[in-house]
Amino acid sequence: MPESNHSSSPPSNPPLVGDKSRKRLGDRLVELGRITAAQLVLALEEQKRTGENVGQVLLRLAFVREEDLAQMLAEDLGVPFVRLQDQVVEPLANFAMDIDFLTQVAAVPLREEKGMVVLAMARPSDVTVLDTIQRQLKKPLKVLAATETEIRALLRLAPVQAGGKSLTSVGQEGAAAQLDAILARALREGSTDVHIEPEERLVRLRFRVDGMLRSVEMLPVESGAAVVARVKVLAQLDIAEHRRPQDGRFRTEIAGRAIDLRVSTIPARHGENTVLRILDRSSAATRIDQLGLPTPMLTRLKAIGELPYGLLLVTGPTGSGKTTTLYSLLASIDALARKVATIEDPIEAEIPLVRQSQVDTSIGFGFAEGLRSLLRQDPDVLLVGEIRDRETADIALRASLTGHLVLATLHTNDALGAAPRLIEMGIEPFLLSASLAGVLAQRLVRRVCRACAVEVEPGEDDRLLFDGAPPPRVVRGQGCAQCSNSGHRGRLGIYELFEPDTEFKRVLLAQGDDVSMRAVATKRGFEAMTFDGREKVRAGVTTSAEVLRVTRVID
Repeated sequence: MPESNHSSSPPSNPPLVGDKSRKRLGDRLVELGRITAAQLVLALEEQKRTGENVGQVLLRLAFVREEDLAQMLAEDLGVPFVRLQDQVVEPLANFAMDIDFLTQVAAVPLREEKGMVVLAMARPSDVTVLDTIQRQLKKPLKVLAATETEIRALLRLAPVQAGGKSLTSVGQEGAAAQLDAILARALREGSTDVHIEPEERLVRLRFRVDGMLRSVEMLPVESGAAVVARVKVLAQLDIAEHRRPQDGRFRTEIAGRAIDLRVSTIPARHGENTVLRILDRSSAATRIDQLGLPTPMLTRLKAIGELPYGLLLVTGPTGSGKTTTLYSLLASIDALARKVATIEDPIEAEIPLVRQSQVDTSIGFGFAEGLRSLLRQDPDVLLVGEIRDRETADIALRASLTGHLVLATLHTNDALGAAPRLIEMGIEPFLLSASLAGVLAQRLVRRVCRACAVEVEPGEDDRLLFDGAPPPRVVRGQGCAQCSNSGHRGRLGIYELFEPDTEFKRVLLAQGDDVSMRAVATKRGFEAMTFDGREKVRAGVTTSAEVLRVTRVID
């Protein structure tokens, strides 16, 4: 896609691409599979009622992501679309521009590059704004398109990030400001967890990014203790209790994004270890075709999602992306035609038209109770956040036999371990044989950083993963500013999907052991997730070391 360079004479008519601009936005979204025809009909009816444009209605109903609309606009204008989290961003103070003005016009200068200022805009067709910004900066512009949400979030972070303050110096302004700064930085760096770990003379702050812990900063003991106290107040924990573990949660808004945080504290030698799990409720569910599933497996998984009844299990350890996969599958189901309900702990993202309930064990509302109640609501599709005990498993299986499609997560090492695990819980093999539609097992591996990726000769990890016959060249990230010199940026899944057939069910009914079940599955062509891992190494999106790191325990 060509890049747009805005010189001293801004173009009065931005270029359009082909005849895409002459098609109705809704029709294009349906053609691309971003929305269904039924969703478009509903949006058009809502448009007649409110007078909004179709794009605004689709966003308000959460039928489409803001990113999809912004990307379409960028294509029409011939302007590159970017995600700001992937961009190198210089402090805003370098450009001496008014933040209020930039917020109003939804634009932000990112960096200077070859004598030009790289500018991200939500509305890159607005030549009046372009001309105003260029006159202020007195330099040519290289225009990129981005979502308004990302631009406004970056501008809200500017007072902290552009000012160059460390978290320690911000903390001198108070524990509340310091906690906000920590969370803002965690969001900026794509962290899923914040670890506050007291040591003898300091408090270590670490972020989990792409599944790996990364040291961020050392805080004075007093500052660390004040931040932990602030967290406990927000999570409604006992601030005077330092000898017992405590768990809680709270909601806050950082950089315009609604964030839920799960809090866990535990006493340690030098204070309270505190972990905050970040749940970004404002982010929409990832589309299922963006998860990295191999095309044949994606087709089979979608087919399971269209079944009228049955049980689909997604397995893997904590943090392997199971909930994201289930959310994506739910989002692909036509919730206008089918009633979809969930019972979760916690609700990690909101899905349009899906009835979502959160368990609360303090009042006796657990998974089993919630599932039992949901069955009285006449649902077609049910999501159970986790099968933890025999009672929940039994209700889920029986529901899948009485006209409901049940989706659930289960903690097993691989797909073939799901059936034995449920039998260990006390589930009758005949129930399992009649209800189980499929088991998807997954792990998350780190992506190779695209900014610093190079081809190299295979190493020992490659020979080990490929049984001594690796491809002639593989890809590695050398390490750069965009990936914090790790060589990796972002994550994707590697998967295995098992669909029990007649032969497997016969062994299951005969109460065959784990070895017998695996032998039948292998004979029938089942491929372990290392097969998918090898394909992704060949494609250059991850490394053998990453695949081995997450699969050694199961293969």
